[in-house]
Amino acid sequence: MELGVWGIIKEYPSLIGLIPMVLYIILAFKKGIDPVIPLLISIVIGWLLTGNGATVFGQEVGTSLSSVLGQVGFLSMEGAGLGIVLKEAGVSATLCKLIANKLGVKTQKQALITLMVCQFILATCVGSGVSAAAIVMPVLLPMLALTGVTPVAATVAFILSGLAGMLLAPFAAPNIMAMSLTGLSYPQYLLWGAGPYLIVMLITAVILSFWIDKKAKKDPNGEKYELSDAEKDMTAKPTQKEKITTIAFIVTFALCIAYAIAFRQGMAFVIFVLPFLAVVVAVFSRMGVNKACDAFYTGCKNTISVFIICVLYQLLVDVVNVAGGFEALSNLFVGLVGSSPSKSTVMLMGTFVGAFGVNGGAAAQMQIIHELFLPMIQQNGLGMGLWSIVLVAGSYVTSIIYPNATVLAPMGIARSKDFKNMMICMWISSAIIMAFCVLYCFIMPMIF
Repeated sequence: MELGVWGIIKEYPSLIGLIPMVLYIILAFKKGIDPVIPLLISIVIGWLLTGNGATVFGQEVGTSLSSVLGQVGFLSMEGAGLGIVLKEAGVSATLCKLIANKLGVKTQKQALITLMVCQFILATCVGSGVSAAAIVMPVLLPMLALTGVTPVAATVAFILSGLAGMLLAPFAAPNIMAMSLTGLSYPQYLLWGAGPYLIVMLITAVILSFWIDKKAKKDPNGEKYELSDAEKDMTAKPTQKEKITTIAFIVTFALCIAYAIAFRQGMAFVIFVLPFLAVVVAVFSRMGVNKACDAFYTGCKNTISVFIICVLYQLLVDVVNVAGGFEALSNLFVGLVGSSPSKSTVMLMGTFVGAFGVNGGAAAQMQIIHELFLPMIQQNGLGMGLWSIVLVAGSYVTSIIYPNATVLAPMGIARSKDFKNMMICMWISSAIIMAFCVLYCFIMPMIF
Protein backbone atom coordinates (compact mmCIF):
# COMPACT_ATOMS: atom_id res chain seq x y z
CA MET A 1 0.00 0.00 0.00
CA GLU A 2 1.22 3.50 -0.83
CA LEU A 3 -0.07 7.09 -1.01
CA GLY A 4 -2.87 7.51 -3.57
CA VAL A 5 -3.04 10.32 -6.11
CA TRP A 6 -6.26 11.78 -4.71
CA GLY A 7 -5.27 11.64 -1.04
CA ILE A 8 -4.96 14.70 1.20
CA ILE A 9 -1.39 13.74 2.17
CA LYS A 10 0.94 14.33 -0.76
CA GLU A 11 4.41 13.96 0.77
CA TYR A 12 6.03 11.22 2.83
CA PRO A 13 6.60 11.29 5.79
CA SER A 14 3.91 13.50 7.29
CA LEU A 15 2.85 14.19 10.87
CA ILE A 16 -0.71 14.44 9.52
CA GLY A 17 -0.52 10.68 9.18
CA LEU A 18 -0.80 10.39 12.97
CA ILE A 19 -4.34 11.83 12.92
CA PRO A 20 -6.07 8.41 12.59
CA MET A 21 -4.15 7.03 15.59
CA VAL A 22 -4.86 10.09 17.73
CA LEU A 23 -8.51 9.99 16.71
CA TYR A 24 -8.75 6.32 17.62
CA ILE A 25 -7.32 6.89 21.09
CA ILE A 26 -9.76 9.75 21.71
CA LEU A 27 -12.84 7.86 20.46
CA ALA A 28 -11.91 4.68 22.31
CA PHE A 29 -12.35 6.52 25.61
CA LYS A 30 -16.01 7.26 24.90
CA LYS A 31 -18.25 5.38 27.30
CA GLY A 32 -20.71 2.88 25.88
CA ILE A 33 -19.12 2.73 22.42
CA ASP A 34 -18.25 -0.61 20.84
CA PRO A 35 -14.45 -0.86 20.50
CA VAL A 36 -14.78 -1.68 16.78
CA ILE A 37 -16.48 1.65 15.98
CA PRO A 38 -13.47 3.91 16.81
CA LEU A 39 -11.25 1.67 14.70
CA LEU A 40 -13.57 1.82 11.69
CA ILE A 41 -13.91 5.60 11.90
CA SER A 42 -10.15 6.09 12.25
CA ILE A 43 -9.43 3.73 9.35
CA VAL A 44 -11.88 5.56 7.09
CA ILE A 45 -10.24 8.89 7.96
CA GLY A 46 -6.86 7.30 7.27
CA TRP A 47 -7.95 6.05 3.87
CA LEU A 48 -9.21 9.52 2.96
CA LEU A 49 -5.90 11.05 4.03
CA THR A 50 -3.83 8.54 2.06
CA GLY A 51 -6.11 8.32 -0.98
CA ASN A 52 -6.67 4.56 -1.20
CA GLY A 53 -9.81 2.96 -2.58
CA ALA A 54 -11.98 -0.07 -1.91
CA THR A 55 -9.81 -2.53 -3.85
CA VAL A 56 -6.69 -1.65 -1.89
CA PHE A 57 -8.76 -1.83 1.31
CA GLY A 58 -9.82 -5.39 0.47
CA GLN A 59 -6.24 -6.39 -0.28
CA GLU A 60 -5.05 -4.96 3.03
CA VAL A 61 -7.77 -6.83 4.94
CA GLY A 62 -6.42 -10.05 3.46
CA THR A 63 -2.89 -9.07 4.50
CA SER A 64 -4.07 -8.19 8.00
CA LEU A 65 -5.72 -11.58 8.43
CA SER A 66 -2.35 -13.26 7.98
CA SER A 67 -0.38 -10.68 9.96
CA VAL A 68 1.00 -11.18 13.46
CA LEU A 69 -1.95 -9.21 14.83
CA GLY A 70 -4.35 -11.45 12.94
CA GLN A 71 -2.65 -14.50 14.41
CA VAL A 72 -2.85 -12.97 17.88
CA GLY A 73 -6.58 -12.43 17.46
CA PHE A 74 -7.04 -16.03 16.36
CA LEU A 75 -4.94 -17.18 19.29
CA SER A 76 -7.24 -15.27 21.65
CA MET A 77 -10.26 -17.16 20.28
CA GLU A 78 -8.45 -20.48 20.65
CA GLY A 79 -7.53 -19.69 24.25
CA ALA A 80 -11.14 -18.88 25.06
CA GLY A 81 -12.25 -22.08 23.32
CA LEU A 82 -9.82 -24.15 25.40
CA GLY A 83 -11.09 -22.36 28.48
CA ILE A 84 -14.66 -23.56 27.93
CA VAL A 85 -13.48 -27.11 27.25
CA LEU A 86 -11.45 -27.07 30.48
CA LYS A 87 -14.48 -25.73 32.31
CA GLU A 88 -16.84 -28.39 30.94
CA ALA A 89 -14.36 -31.14 31.78
CA GLY A 90 -13.92 -29.86 35.34
CA VAL A 91 -10.19 -29.24 34.85
CA SER A 92 -10.32 -25.51 35.57
CA ALA A 93 -12.16 -26.01 38.84
CA THR A 94 -9.87 -28.89 39.88
CA LEU A 95 -6.68 -26.93 39.22
CA CYS A 96 -8.03 -23.79 40.83
CA LYS A 97 -9.08 -25.61 43.98
CA LEU A 98 -5.65 -27.21 44.15
CA ILE A 99 -3.88 -23.85 43.84
CA ALA A 100 -6.24 -21.95 46.14
CA ASN A 101 -6.44 -24.61 48.83
CA LYS A 102 -2.78 -25.66 48.85
CA LEU A 103 -1.36 -22.14 48.61
CA GLY A 104 -4.03 -20.58 50.78
CA VAL A 105 -5.14 -18.01 48.19
CA LYS A 106 -8.06 -16.18 49.78
CA THR A 107 -7.74 -12.47 48.93
CA GLN A 108 -7.69 -10.41 45.75
CA LYS A 109 -4.05 -9.44 46.27
CA GLN A 110 -2.97 -13.04 46.76
CA ALA A 111 -4.89 -14.06 43.65
CA LEU A 112 -3.30 -11.28 41.57
CA ILE A 113 0.17 -12.22 42.80
CA THR A 114 -0.51 -15.87 41.89
CA LEU A 115 -1.68 -14.80 38.44
CA MET A 116 1.42 -12.65 37.88
CA VAL A 117 3.79 -15.41 39.00
CA CYS A 118 2.13 -17.95 36.67
CA GLN A 119 2.06 -15.45 33.78
CA PHE A 120 5.69 -14.41 34.30
CA ILE A 121 6.97 -17.99 34.41
CA LEU A 122 4.94 -19.14 31.41
CA ALA A 123 5.79 -16.04 29.33
CA THR A 124 9.45 -16.74 30.06
CA CYS A 125 9.01 -20.31 28.86
CA VAL A 126 7.07 -19.63 25.64
CA GLY A 127 8.44 -16.13 24.93
CA SER A 128 5.00 -14.59 24.45
CA GLY A 129 2.85 -12.77 27.00
CA VAL A 130 -0.29 -13.21 24.89
CA SER A 131 0.27 -16.94 24.44
CA ALA A 132 0.92 -17.32 28.16
CA ALA A 133 -2.23 -15.40 29.09
CA ALA A 134 -4.33 -17.56 26.77
CA ILE A 135 -3.15 -20.65 28.65
CA VAL A 136 -3.14 -19.23 32.20
CA MET A 137 -6.57 -17.56 32.12
CA PRO A 138 -8.77 -20.67 31.78
CA VAL A 139 -6.94 -22.30 34.68
CA LEU A 140 -7.02 -19.38 37.10
CA LEU A 141 -10.42 -17.88 36.21
CA PRO A 142 -12.35 -19.55 39.06
CA MET A 143 -9.78 -18.39 41.60
CA LEU A 144 -9.93 -14.82 40.29
CA ALA A 145 -13.70 -14.83 40.39
CA LEU A 146 -14.02 -16.35 43.85
CA THR A 147 -11.59 -13.85 45.38
CA GLY A 148 -13.32 -10.93 43.64
CA VAL A 149 -10.55 -9.83 41.26
CA THR A 150 -11.92 -7.48 38.59
CA PRO A 151 -11.31 -8.28 34.89
CA VAL A 152 -9.45 -5.01 34.29
CA ALA A 153 -7.03 -5.77 37.15
CA ALA A 154 -6.39 -9.21 35.68
CA THR A 155 -5.75 -7.54 32.31
CA VAL A 156 -3.14 -5.17 33.76
CA ALA A 157 -1.45 -8.03 35.63
CA PHE A 158 -1.37 -10.15 32.46
CA ILE A 159 0.12 -7.42 30.28
CA LEU A 160 2.88 -6.14 32.53
CA SER A 161 4.00 -9.45 34.06
CA GLY A 162 3.83 -11.05 30.61
CA LEU A 163 6.13 -8.40 29.13
CA ALA A 164 8.51 -8.87 32.06
CA GLY A 165 8.55 -12.62 31.42
CA MET A 166 9.28 -12.06 27.72
CA LEU A 167 12.34 -10.01 28.66
CA LEU A 168 13.70 -13.01 30.53
CA ALA A 169 12.93 -15.45 27.70
CA PRO A 170 16.25 -16.47 26.08
CA PHE A 171 14.59 -17.42 22.78
CA ALA A 172 12.20 -14.48 22.37
CA ALA A 173 12.78 -12.71 19.05
CA PRO A 174 13.34 -9.21 20.56
CA ASN A 175 15.97 -10.55 22.97
CA ILE A 176 17.78 -12.41 20.22
CA MET A 177 17.71 -9.24 18.10
CA ALA A 178 19.07 -7.09 20.95
CA MET A 179 21.92 -9.49 21.65
CA SER A 180 22.73 -9.68 17.95
CA LEU A 181 22.86 -5.90 17.55
CA THR A 182 24.90 -5.25 20.69
CA GLY A 183 27.10 -8.34 20.69
CA LEU A 184 26.23 -8.97 24.34
CA SER A 185 25.87 -12.45 25.80
CA TYR A 186 22.59 -13.45 27.44
CA PRO A 187 23.89 -12.82 31.01
CA GLN A 188 25.33 -9.44 29.95
CA TYR A 189 22.06 -8.50 28.27
CA LEU A 190 20.15 -9.35 31.44
CA LEU A 191 22.59 -7.45 33.64
CA TRP A 192 22.65 -4.22 31.62
CA GLY A 193 19.33 -4.00 29.82
CA ALA A 194 16.56 -6.55 30.29
CA GLY A 195 17.15 -7.23 34.00
CA PRO A 196 16.74 -3.69 35.38
CA TYR A 197 13.82 -3.05 33.05
CA LEU A 198 11.86 -6.19 33.96
CA ILE A 199 12.35 -5.57 37.69
CA VAL A 200 10.79 -2.11 37.36
CA MET A 201 8.00 -3.56 35.21
CA LEU A 202 7.17 -6.28 37.78
CA ILE A 203 7.05 -3.77 40.63
CA THR A 204 4.82 -1.54 38.50
CA ALA A 205 2.59 -4.52 37.68
CA VAL A 206 1.97 -5.25 41.37
CA ILE A 207 1.27 -1.63 42.29
CA LEU A 208 -1.03 -0.85 39.37
CA SER A 209 -3.00 -4.11 39.40
CA PHE A 210 -3.73 -3.62 43.13
CA TRP A 211 -4.67 0.02 42.55
CA ILE A 212 -6.94 -0.50 39.54
CA ASP A 213 -8.64 -3.47 41.23
CA LYS A 214 -9.57 -1.25 44.18
CA LYS A 215 -10.65 1.57 41.85
CA ALA A 216 -12.78 -0.68 39.63
CA LYS A 217 -14.65 -2.15 42.61
CA LYS A 218 -16.04 1.30 43.42
CA ASP A 219 -18.01 1.29 40.16
CA PRO A 220 -21.46 -0.21 40.89
CA ASN A 221 -21.80 -1.18 37.22
CA GLY A 222 -18.24 -2.46 36.95
CA GLU A 223 -17.21 -5.73 35.38
CA LYS A 224 -17.02 -8.94 37.36
CA TYR A 225 -16.54 -12.63 36.69
CA GLU A 226 -19.47 -15.03 36.79
CA LEU A 227 -19.06 -18.68 37.81
CA SER A 228 -21.22 -21.76 37.88
CA ASP A 229 -22.29 -23.26 41.21
CA ALA A 230 -19.78 -26.08 40.78
CA GLU A 231 -16.93 -23.64 40.34
CA LYS A 232 -18.00 -21.59 43.34
CA ASP A 233 -17.82 -24.59 45.69
CA MET A 234 -14.11 -24.75 46.51
CA THR A 235 -14.62 -27.56 49.03
CA ALA A 236 -16.22 -30.05 46.63
CA LYS A 237 -13.82 -32.84 45.76
CA PRO A 238 -13.19 -33.60 42.08
CA THR A 239 -14.37 -36.91 40.66
CA GLN A 240 -11.92 -39.62 39.62
CA LYS A 241 -12.51 -38.76 35.97
CA GLU A 242 -11.80 -35.08 36.63
CA LYS A 243 -8.56 -35.99 38.44
CA ILE A 244 -7.38 -38.19 35.56
CA THR A 245 -8.29 -35.53 32.98
CA THR A 246 -6.49 -32.85 34.99
CA ILE A 247 -3.35 -35.00 35.27
CA ALA A 248 -3.47 -35.70 31.52
CA PHE A 249 -3.79 -31.97 30.84
CA ILE A 250 -0.86 -31.05 33.12
CA VAL A 251 1.43 -33.74 31.67
CA THR A 252 0.57 -32.84 28.07
CA PHE A 253 0.92 -29.16 28.79
CA ALA A 254 4.34 -29.68 30.44
CA LEU A 255 5.55 -31.76 27.48
CA CYS A 256 4.40 -29.09 25.04
CA ILE A 257 6.22 -26.39 27.00
CA ALA A 258 9.37 -28.51 27.15
CA TYR A 259 9.20 -29.07 23.40
CA ALA A 260 8.66 -25.34 22.78
CA ILE A 261 11.73 -24.46 24.84
CA ALA A 262 13.94 -27.21 23.43
CA PHE A 263 13.13 -26.45 19.79
CA ARG A 264 12.60 -22.69 20.17
CA GLN A 265 8.97 -22.75 19.07
CA GLY A 266 6.98 -19.51 18.90
CA MET A 267 3.44 -18.33 18.32
CA ALA A 268 2.77 -20.76 15.46
CA PHE A 269 3.37 -23.69 17.82
CA VAL A 270 1.06 -22.21 20.46
CA ILE A 271 -1.69 -21.87 17.83
CA PHE A 272 -1.40 -25.65 17.41
CA VAL A 273 -1.02 -26.43 21.12
CA LEU A 274 -4.25 -24.81 22.33
CA PRO A 275 -6.68 -26.93 20.23
CA PHE A 276 -4.42 -29.97 20.78
CA LEU A 277 -4.82 -29.55 24.54
CA ALA A 278 -8.57 -29.25 24.04
CA VAL A 279 -8.56 -32.58 22.18
CA VAL A 280 -6.56 -34.26 24.95
CA VAL A 281 -8.96 -32.97 27.58
CA ALA A 282 -11.98 -34.04 25.54
CA VAL A 283 -10.60 -37.57 25.08
CA PHE A 284 -9.70 -38.19 28.73
CA SER A 285 -12.95 -36.66 30.03
CA ARG A 286 -14.96 -38.72 27.51
CA MET A 287 -16.81 -35.53 26.69
CA GLY A 288 -17.81 -36.58 23.20
CA VAL A 289 -16.92 -34.97 19.88
CA ASN A 290 -20.05 -32.86 19.51
CA LYS A 291 -19.99 -31.51 23.06
CA ALA A 292 -16.27 -30.75 22.85
CA CYS A 293 -16.71 -28.90 19.56
CA ASP A 294 -19.69 -26.94 20.89
CA ALA A 295 -17.71 -25.93 23.98
CA PHE A 296 -14.74 -24.83 21.90
CA TYR A 297 -16.96 -22.86 19.50
CA THR A 298 -18.70 -21.16 22.42
CA GLY A 299 -15.40 -19.85 23.73
CA CYS A 300 -14.33 -18.68 20.28
CA LYS A 301 -17.66 -16.93 19.77
CA ASN A 302 -17.24 -15.00 23.02
CA THR A 303 -13.97 -13.47 21.84
CA ILE A 304 -14.55 -13.01 18.11
CA SER A 305 -14.63 -9.24 18.71
CA VAL A 306 -10.98 -9.44 19.82
CA PHE A 307 -10.07 -11.11 16.52
CA ILE A 308 -11.86 -8.40 14.54
CA ILE A 309 -10.21 -5.65 16.61
CA CYS A 310 -6.75 -7.13 15.98
CA VAL A 311 -7.32 -7.30 12.21
CA LEU A 312 -8.69 -3.75 12.07
CA TYR A 313 -5.89 -2.41 14.23
CA GLN A 314 -3.36 -3.81 11.76
CA LEU A 315 -5.17 -1.81 9.07
CA LEU A 316 -4.90 1.32 11.21
CA VAL A 317 -1.16 0.82 11.75
CA ASP A 318 -0.67 0.24 8.02
CA VAL A 319 -2.47 3.49 7.18
CA VAL A 320 -0.33 5.48 9.63
CA ASN A 321 2.85 3.87 8.26
CA VAL A 322 1.87 4.60 4.65
CA ALA A 323 1.55 8.28 5.53
CA GLY A 324 4.83 8.15 7.45
CA GLY A 325 3.25 9.34 10.69
CA PHE A 326 5.58 7.45 13.01
CA GLU A 327 8.65 8.24 10.90
CA ALA A 328 7.79 11.97 10.84
CA LEU A 329 7.52 11.95 14.63
CA SER A 330 10.86 10.15 14.82
CA ASN A 331 12.48 12.76 12.55
CA LEU A 332 11.09 15.51 14.76
CA PHE A 333 12.78 13.98 17.81
CA VAL A 334 16.07 13.44 16.00
CA GLY A 335 16.06 17.05 14.83
CA LEU A 336 16.21 18.19 18.45
CA VAL A 337 19.66 16.60 18.94
CA GLY A 338 22.64 18.95 18.60
CA SER A 339 25.78 18.33 16.54
CA SER A 340 27.73 16.77 19.45
CA PRO A 341 25.29 14.93 21.71
CA SER A 342 26.46 13.46 25.01
CA LYS A 343 26.06 9.78 25.90
CA SER A 344 23.05 10.59 28.07
CA THR A 345 21.46 12.64 25.28
CA VAL A 346 21.88 9.83 22.75
CA MET A 347 20.38 7.31 25.18
CA LEU A 348 17.45 9.58 26.01
CA MET A 349 16.74 10.40 22.37
CA GLY A 350 16.98 6.75 21.37
CA THR A 351 14.54 5.79 24.11
CA PHE A 352 11.97 8.47 23.29
CA VAL A 353 12.25 8.09 19.52
CA GLY A 354 11.80 4.34 19.84
CA ALA A 355 8.93 4.60 22.29
CA PHE A 356 6.92 7.28 20.50
CA GLY A 357 8.24 7.47 16.95
CA VAL A 358 8.82 3.88 15.78
CA ASN A 359 5.99 1.40 15.55
CA GLY A 360 5.97 -2.30 14.77
CA GLY A 361 7.27 -5.52 16.28
CA ALA A 362 9.78 -5.10 19.11
CA ALA A 363 12.56 -6.84 17.17
CA ALA A 364 12.00 -4.63 14.11
CA GLN A 365 11.87 -1.53 16.29
CA MET A 366 15.22 -2.42 17.88
CA GLN A 367 16.86 -2.69 14.50
CA ILE A 368 15.45 0.66 13.35
CA ILE A 369 16.53 2.43 16.56
CA HIS A 370 20.00 0.91 16.37
CA GLU A 371 20.56 1.90 12.75
CA LEU A 372 19.15 5.38 13.32
CA PHE A 373 21.51 6.23 16.19
CA LEU A 374 24.55 4.07 15.31
CA PRO A 375 26.62 7.05 14.01
CA MET A 376 26.04 8.93 17.28
CA ILE A 377 26.88 5.81 19.32
CA GLN A 378 30.17 5.41 17.49
CA GLN A 379 30.91 9.15 17.72
CA ASN A 380 30.86 9.36 21.52
CA GLY A 381 31.92 5.77 22.30
CA LEU A 382 28.71 4.68 24.03
CA GLY A 383 29.05 1.12 25.35
CA MET A 384 26.69 -1.57 24.09
CA GLY A 385 25.73 -2.49 27.65
CA LEU A 386 24.30 0.96 28.25
CA TRP A 387 22.76 1.02 24.78
CA SER A 388 20.94 -2.28 25.37
CA ILE A 389 18.44 -0.75 27.78
CA VAL A 390 17.62 1.87 25.13
CA LEU A 391 16.75 -0.91 22.70
CA VAL A 392 14.56 -2.56 25.34
CA ALA A 393 12.77 0.58 26.51
CA GLY A 394 12.47 2.06 23.03
CA SER A 395 10.62 -1.02 21.79
CA TYR A 396 8.67 -2.32 24.77
CA VAL A 397 7.14 1.00 25.86
CA THR A 398 5.54 1.33 22.42
CA SER A 399 3.64 -1.89 23.02
CA ILE A 400 1.78 -0.42 25.99
CA ILE A 401 1.62 3.30 25.21
CA TYR A 402 -0.35 2.75 22.00
CA PRO A 403 -3.41 0.46 21.91
CA ASN A 404 -2.28 -2.67 20.07
CA ALA A 405 -2.30 -6.46 20.24
CA THR A 406 -0.07 -6.49 23.32
CA VAL A 407 -2.82 -4.81 25.35
CA LEU A 408 -5.95 -5.65 23.36
CA ALA A 409 -5.42 -9.43 23.25
CA PRO A 410 -4.91 -9.84 27.04
CA MET A 411 -7.94 -7.61 27.59
CA GLY A 412 -10.02 -10.02 25.51
CA ILE A 413 -8.48 -13.07 27.15
CA ALA A 414 -9.22 -11.62 30.61
CA ARG A 415 -12.81 -10.94 29.44
CA SER A 416 -12.60 -7.24 30.10
CA LYS A 417 -14.03 -4.34 28.08
CA ASP A 418 -12.79 -1.60 30.39
CA PHE A 419 -10.53 0.02 27.79
CA LYS A 420 -10.33 3.34 29.62
CA ASN A 421 -8.99 2.04 32.95
CA MET A 422 -6.71 -0.42 31.20
CA MET A 423 -5.08 2.32 29.08
CA ILE A 424 -4.82 4.63 32.09
CA CYS A 425 -2.76 1.94 33.80
CA MET A 426 -0.65 1.44 30.68
CA TRP A 427 0.10 5.17 30.47
CA ILE A 428 0.93 5.37 34.18
CA SER A 429 3.23 2.36 33.83
CA SER A 430 4.84 3.98 30.77
CA ALA A 431 5.46 7.17 32.74
CA ILE A 432 7.05 5.19 35.60
CA ILE A 433 9.24 3.19 33.24
CA MET A 434 10.28 6.26 31.25
CA ALA A 435 11.14 8.08 34.49
CA PHE A 436 13.34 5.14 35.46
CA CYS A 437 14.98 5.19 32.03
CA VAL A 438 15.69 8.93 32.31
CA LEU A 439 17.48 8.35 35.64
CA TYR A 440 19.33 5.37 34.18
CA CYS A 441 20.44 7.42 31.15
CA PHE A 442 21.80 10.22 33.33
CA ILE A 443 23.41 8.20 36.12
CA MET A 444 24.89 5.12 34.40
CA PRO A 445 27.06 6.97 31.81
CA MET A 446 28.69 8.88 34.66
CA ILE A 447 29.68 5.61 36.37
CA PHE A 448 30.61 3.46 33.38
